[in-house]
Amino acid sequence: MQRFFDRADTEWRRPSGCLHFYALPAEGEQLRRDFRSVSSALSTVPGLGRMPEEYLHVTVQRLDAYADDLVDPRWASILDALGPAFELLPEFEVRFAPPTVRSHAVEAVGGLSLHWSALVATIRQTLADAGLRQTLTASPYAPHYTVSYCIEETDDAVIRRHLTPAAKATAMGLSSVSLVAVDQDREAGVFRFETIREWALGH
Repeated sequence: MQRFFDRADTEWRRPSGCLHFYALPAEGEQLRRDFRSVSSALSTVPGLGRMPEEYLHVTVQRLDAYADDLVDPRWASILDALGPAFELLPEFEVRFAPPTVRSHAVEAVGGLSLHWSALVATIRQTLADAGLRQTLTASPYAPHYTVSYCIEETDDAVIRRHLTPAAKATAMGLSSVSLVAVDQDREAGVFRFETIREWALGH
């Protein structure tokens, strides 16, 4: 596995306060229990930065914008417009394959669906309509959550030996979306965040 933070998409203009839209698993969600099992299994593997459970997330959209940009009056209009837009989208479930060793991280990948695509498109279109298309980065390749990011090149076989017995498929109910400000800790291999605003889907 290669270092996650050698990827071009981790080279943010600033390491702190980067705005993202996240889907966050609810307290008591089965996904959280499955995450803990896999994270514990990887605890002795060198070269991995394990995500703390409190920062477990599914990225819906990363922005090239920062928390202090929210003083721009356009953002107030955007945040207000997102509420009614999200109300038109139904709650849905994302089913994830077991976490696996990928090129730069241990990730569990979910299936693409019309509901997921509509959620991503709603965010992107709302920002574009408000004149902030330039803040949009590429959409995620699929819904996914990360257990560990690679911070030093690591033998895939070693990771798999610890991972495989604990990894299993799981699911997450997606009933809300949060705007968060994310801080990148490249040495620890952790993305920490603070929630700025949350919207419910479907009501």
